[in-house]
Amino acid sequence: MIRNRVKWLIQFCQEMNVNIHNNKAKASIVAISMNDNLQDSELGDCFIHAYQAPSSIFMDALQTTDEFNAILNILNEQLLEG
Repeated sequence: MIRNRVKWLIQFCQEMNVNIHNNKAKASIVAISMNDNLQDSELGDCFIHAYQAPSSIFMDALQTTDEFNAILNILNEQLLEG
């Protein structure tokens, strides 16, 4: 499920001309992918919201978690493959 969300969000970013290699975009992709409470139909809107108004305090805290780093590795693998 997370891999599918990451792939979808990468494609969404490419369609929206968002630089998926910058840290803000990556953190937003990972944070949205981690949230099990979101429906797939909400991913695009949630990404835009997270990307446009990230809370640096929450993003910094989130980036210290093992789950964030595991999903970031998935994202980076997908970017290398793409």
